[in-house]
Amino acid sequence: LNSTLAELEEETALKNRTWDWQIFLSDQFLNQTFAAEHSQLLHSTWDDIAERLVGIRITDEFIKLSAHIDRDEDRPWSILYSENYFNETFTRDMADRLTSIWEGISEKLVGVTMTKEVIELLDYVTDKTNCGSQGTPDDYS
Repeated sequence: LNSTLAELEEETALKNRTWDWQIFLSDQFLNQTFAAEHSQLLHSTWDDIAERLVGIRITDEFIKLSAHIDRDEDRPWSILYSENYFNETFTRDMADRLTSIWEGISEKLVGVTMTKEVIELLDYVTDKTNCGSQGTPDDYS
């Protein structure tokens, strides 16, 4: 986890990336040990649907209906509750971000149990106001 934290901090600072760790608070992930299947789910589950969302306003009703009728029962619709998407009109840029944001990172989380404390730590490390201003990854253990 320490090396992942360091890499996240660097990517956030250098590439101006935004991470939404709140999705891990959903029942699908919270207090579960992150597995390779979760990584695959985050990484590729949106490829076939993200483009079809362009132009749609992301509301609570839309998310609930989509989750209910979706044939891929494991797709993490809770991602769309993040401030990056919720109550926004879905754009092509959002589609690109949704299909690539976890690329290269999600597999590094395999084996980590997603507790509230871990999620808070990931939030803290990738908060742009904290990036580069704190100590080394060893300070987080």
